[in-house]
Amino acid sequence: MSEIDQPMPGSYFPKNENSDVYAKRLGGFDIYKSKTFWMALVAVEKTNMNKRTVKWFRWKMKPIGWKTDYCNMSVDYLDFDELKRKIILLKEFYNIK
Repeated sequence: MSEIDQPMPGSYFPKNENSDVYAKRLGGFDIYKSKTFWMALVAVEKTNMNKRTVKWFRWKMKPIGWKTDYCNMSVDYLDFDELKRKIILLKEFYNIK
């Protein structure tokens, strides 16, 4: 696996004091990032089920930092072939069935 295909570590992504209560971030890929919005595909392990999955996160920059935003977003500017490739890579890398 080339370096460009290596996911960023889970600690790279925004979280708050409650983030790890429900799901530990394992690692992922940025999809889009600006000064105000950040989207990423992130492999997580649900702490109450010991189950791994890939989630799509969207954060919004607030005066107190990055906060999870609603996932009601336009996606017409995204390359879904590239998203599919990265989801497959995350599933292989983190052994997600």
